[in-house]
Amino acid sequence: MNAVNNFKAAAVLPALHFLLLLWAVAVAAAADTQVTWQPSSHACPSPVVPGVTAASPRTCTFRNLYLWRGRAYYVTEGPPPDLTKLGLDFELWRPTSRPRVGPESFVSVVSPARLSALLGGVGGSGGNAGRNAGPAAMDRIPIVYFWRARKVRRDPARGALCDGTATVPGRSNYYHFLAEHMPILSMTLCEQFGHCSQLANRSGLQIVDVTPGALYPCQMHQNYPPFYQEAIACLSDRPLLHLNGSTLRHRLTRVDTAWMGLGPRCRGIVSGCYPKNPGDVPGSRLAPTPGLMASWRRVLGQCFGFDPEAAAPLHPVRLLLVDRLYESGRHINNIATVLRMLRSRFSPEQVQVQVEYMEGLTIRQQAQLFSQTTVLVHMHGAATGNLPFLPRGAQVVMLAPIPRRWPPLFGNILARDLQGVTDIELQHYANTDPWRVQLPAEHLADVAAAHPEVQELLANMTFMANFLTTFECPPGRLMVACRDWLQRETNVAMPPEVLANMSGAAIEAAFRQQGQRWVPAPDGSEVGYADNGRHPEHHVPLAPPLRPSRVPLFAAAASGMCLILWLAVVRPMLRSQIAGSERPGKPP
Repeated sequence: MNAVNNFKAAAVLPALHFLLLLWAVAVAAAADTQVTWQPSSHACPSPVVPGVTAASPRTCTFRNLYLWRGRAYYVTEGPPPDLTKLGLDFELWRPTSRPRVGPESFVSVVSPARLSALLGGVGGSGGNAGRNAGPAAMDRIPIVYFWRARKVRRDPARGALCDGTATVPGRSNYYHFLAEHMPILSMTLCEQFGHCSQLANRSGLQIVDVTPGALYPCQMHQNYPPFYQEAIACLSDRPLLHLNGSTLRHRLTRVDTAWMGLGPRCRGIVSGCYPKNPGDVPGSRLAPTPGLMASWRRVLGQCFGFDPEAAAPLHPVRLLLVDRLYESGRHINNIATVLRMLRSRFSPEQVQVQVEYMEGLTIRQQAQLFSQTTVLVHMHGAATGNLPFLPRGAQVVMLAPIPRRWPPLFGNILARDLQGVTDIELQHYANTDPWRVQLPAEHLADVAAAHPEVQELLANMTFMANFLTTFECPPGRLMVACRDWLQRETNVAMPPEVLANMSGAAIEAAFRQQGQRWVPAPDGSEVGYADNGRHPEHHVPLAPPLRPSRVPLFAAAASGMCLILWLAVVRPMLRSQIAGSERPGKPP
């Protein structure tokens, strides 16, 4: 019964939207301005990209589409074409084997309409098709690319609902948006439509989000995170709009040129991307070329003010340590110790060490930091999306608080896609010592109050004991809660000596990439500063680093055990013997 009702709704809604379009035209007929209606048309050129097959995603260019009530209408004088045969789709994150139907499909966005019916709605006749159809008022956009942006959800921590009245933006994944969705968008615009420069035809392009508003109301109400609009501004002068948002929904708008469909390229962890054998996955997509990645970096450089051709600085080396806030999870608990170790290991004249937190920074501020970095040491997370900002020959040390949950897959694939462009190199270190792991109890208490499944996990002492030693999540209904709120929230105390050694190896590699040799100074600095790199007036001097003890660790442990043995066993025995020898009647 539900399937029948859904089918009826799917059949009735386009008709209702079309009637609303007729009403809009009739209302517009009372205006004082004249507008010429033009029939829609389209062209879908054969792809010329090597490796593309008939099953590969494709793109089309449309002329004269009319936007109204969350849909784009394809208007013709005669019978409209069967648009379902075009095989178009929008950016999807699902297995390519799944058929291209559903709320995200092309046919749910574009609907055919007869021009004669529109003209009849304002008192015209079919013979006037394409000419003055009576007085009408209509907005106009020169170029639109219809795009499915990455999902945006409401931010429960800030208590905001995406209902049209929210003043708090929604939240999304910074890495996936900036390092995967945006490069794919840029490559499609460049390779398929010639929009390759940030300064070219940026002023004429409007990017329209077609994500289903019923599934993601934050997007329909255009409650995008600030970094969405900041990144989109690199490709368009106009802010990102939703097809069914308040800006377009109630305004009859003609689009002169509309670009739709997926390009053959992808980047990152996208379904159908990078198959081992291209024939294994029908419709699979191709990896980016160095030329397209270089074009994307040039766009970023023009947009955020850095030189995409610059090499990593060596004199001095700039080592950037990126930490995460305690409440964000994956925080380095002993960050001050790590910072002190790095600053004591390297001479300050040779290596400038800076610690930073990305929370609260704009993309431009982050790009400025990363583009001047020689060695990046960071915890796995959103900062991975900033790797394209790194200069040529930069080195990356990526950290993870626990193994297996964060394999270096994301960073490795991104570094591979940047080969021949920046040639960054990546090392990876995952903590395996359960004694170094710590869960932020205060934050998890707040989470548990809002999520009963997390409360159930925390109350299970057997599970928690196993989790803190194996880092594994249980199968079944609680696995998602464990993964999202325990594994992701884990903080860790990183071994400072290991990070210092890996940083030293990264510095040597940076010099080697530029044909030079790293010669460290004989003595490093012994005084560091605990700072976030943004507020020099708040520098707090740290105590000088402790010198390694002359007594080996096992000797110190043995001394402690001897002390315990003395207090617990030997001393009581001696007291008892002394007391017995002092009893009356005993010889002295």
